Amino acid sequence: MQNLGDILKSVVPKNAQTAGQNVQTIDIPPPAPVCDTCHSIGWVMRGTQRVAEPCPSCRDVLQERKERLLKASNMPSRSPETGNTFDTFKISDGKQSAYDAAYDFTDIHNEYTVLTLVGPPGVGKSHLLEAVAWKFLERGASVRYEYAPAWLDRLRSTYGDDATETYEQVFNPQKHVDLLILDDVGTERQTPYATEQLTKVIEARYNRTTEGVVAISTNHDQNQLAKHTHPRLVDRLFAYKTHARVAFLGGQSYRTGTQWK
Repeated sequence: MQNLGDILKSVVPKNAQTAGQNVQTIDIPPPAPVCDTCHSIGWVMRGTQRVAEPCPSCRDVLQERKERLLKASNMPSRSPETGNTFDTFKISDGKQSAYDAAYDFTDIHNEYTVLTLVGPPGVGKSHLLEAVAWKFLERGASVRYEYAPAWLDRLRSTYGDDATETYEQVFNPQKHVDLLILDDVGTERQTPYATEQLTKVIEARYNRTTEGVVAISTNHDQNQLAKHTHPRLVDRLFAYKTHARVAFLGGQSYRTGTQWK
């Protein structure tokens, strides 16, 4: 009888690398092994007063994992101290409900698979997406942050004669992360190809055929985005009756001071 290790080695996924292909996958570190000191609780009791302290045995392992996750995340900033977090978000008129929706989405017991933030330019959508990402990274979850127009352009360019990347190298890093961020959906050049790629990614997470959740931002409301892309995609992104948490931001642009209606 084969052991489990041999059986797993013989399993070849449908999209496995074929001869001559340079397929890139995101470097997600495996979960840390169970700690013999704290049993992976993360804390130990010290002294006669039984004071809780961080476990010295697993602290370094967890820190190394977080550093690897950050490196693979493609985040626009390299630390919470220099990036956008919930603590630095200025809640003003038209922003409270979106702040609450984004914060709730980070809860480990969150049941939604899609977060859709809708609003005009400069009101804080990207800030909240980044804040969501930092919360996931802080608890050791994997994240991939993509600016949607640039990501779709990279996918499209893989078919050119002078392509420097393969389709798999661009597409694969987002496939198995716990949180996928797609910023500024709807500002990309509208083509059937772009809509097809977005729908494939969103639908996989909406239907839970891919593990993990997705959070997006857009300047378009439901009807506008349906005209720009396709009703099927929008039906998933705005599915507030089932799997999507949808929130609208308004108020003043922090870039120009424009008061959006």
